[in-house]
Amino acid sequence: MAVEASSLKAKHVDVHLLPIKDLGRVSKFLGTLNGDGGYNIDQEGVIGNLLRTKGLKDANSVRALIGDDCYDENLDGVAMLGASNKRSGPTIREFQSLVGSLLWVARCKKPDIAFAVHKATRQTHAPRLHDWMLAK
Repeated sequence: MAVEASSLKAKHVDVHLLPIKDLGRVSKFLGTLNGDGGYNIDQEGVIGNLLRTKGLKDANSVRALIGDDCYDENLDGVAMLGASNKRSGPTIREFQSLVGSLLWVARCKKPDIAFAVHKATRQTHAPRLHDWMLAK
């Protein structure tokens, strides 16, 4: 199936009409650093920035496997996260933002955490305090 050039021109703006700014040399892009010796992947910097922006700089790391309690599906009597920040706990939006960032890290930087991130994202529609602790 061939596409005619006239139909493409009708749908797209000419590139020369778009303003382009010279922002200088790119030194860091999506966790990749452009140094004198070549490109370096900066996982530590990206993950550290994620922890700072999500307010988890002082979170403790865990080397244990995910326990059987993450398979608990009974939502009766379990503390749910609030929709607004009227109380001191995390909100649904903060949880969704955190697990979205973790999905990006698992996809692009640390595929070894993909299973744990998947478990944390299962309840993004109605997260509980337990899910927040798992994501943290």
